[in-house]
Amino acid sequence: MPSTPGYSDLPLAEDEGYRVKYILGEKLQAEYLDNIDVEVLCHELQNRSIVHCICHAVPETDPSKSRLLLKDGSLTVARMARIKIDPGAVAYLSACSTALSQAESLEDEQIALSTAFQVAGFAGVVGCLWKADDDASFHMAKSFYDCLQGQTTRASQAFHQGILDLRMKYPEEPSIWAPYIYTGT
Repeated sequence: MPSTPGYSDLPLAEDEGYRVKYILGEKLQAEYLDNIDVEVLCHELQNRSIVHCICHAVPETDPSKSRLLLKDGSLTVARMARIKIDPGAVAYLSACSTALSQAESLEDEQIALSTAFQVAGFAGVVGCLWKADDDASFHMAKSFYDCLQGQTTRASQAFHQGILDLRMKYPEEPSIWAPYIYTGT
């Protein structure tokens, strides 16, 4: 099991990572990087057309301090906004509250981890508005990548299919399928 902080309460994280690698491996050269350092992730973000991060996230009232928790520290919104990404890339943030903005002073603004990924250049980003169910996260990612077929231009369609599949699996529990959000083209 990965030793990333808090991974012990993400029992399907490793399964999700290997499932995404398997699905993408059919269409693209995919690599599963377990227990990743901040610097390695920052480098990898610049060289990938699809990035899937499975970890914990912490939203803050100062949005520039919102962060993904990684092996050796945190990737903050402020740091992410300085990275430049190739056009057309897609990021999937499989972490709770990555699309949540806690800044009360910015009520009409949306500054969160997911938007920082867009500022960096990702054409599309999947995020989460609140705490997500681990099983639902696994199934959402599987459905998304099954539909994506390795083509980043299909990201919004793949997201839509993922939500439809979750709604069918949990029809009476919108709190399980509703936290996911897609921003971008």
